[in-house]
Amino acid sequence: MLRRDMLILHGDRAETLERGDVLRARRMMASWYDNSGRCEQGSAHRIAVVRIAEVTLGMAAPLTAQTLEELAANQECRNLLPQAAATYERALSVWMRVPEDFRAPASATLVALAN
Repeated sequence: MLRRDMLILHGDRAETLERGDVLRARRMMASWYDNSGRCEQGSAHRIAVVRIAEVTLGMAAPLTAQTLEELAANQECRNLLPQAAATYERALSVWMRVPEDFRAPASATLVALAN
């Protein structure tokens, strides 16, 4: 399934995919690169995923916060520590806008500490 999604995503029909499908496929590809130690290749996918999440889901969605956290981890992997810290702060600001019922336990702790 992953390979089929990747081919469609990079093929002529990429624009015909639903945004959620593009988000899911790009996120899976980025995870695959990051988990195989090829964080540089995963970077473009992480950035695209964040942009898609921000535009389609908004700045108060748990998935938007999660994609920002994943981008920050990718930046850490590439030893871009100042950028990673700033991205983690962006993720925290999104988590602070997410209704409490939808916050992950760790994010709720971070939000409490930030307040």
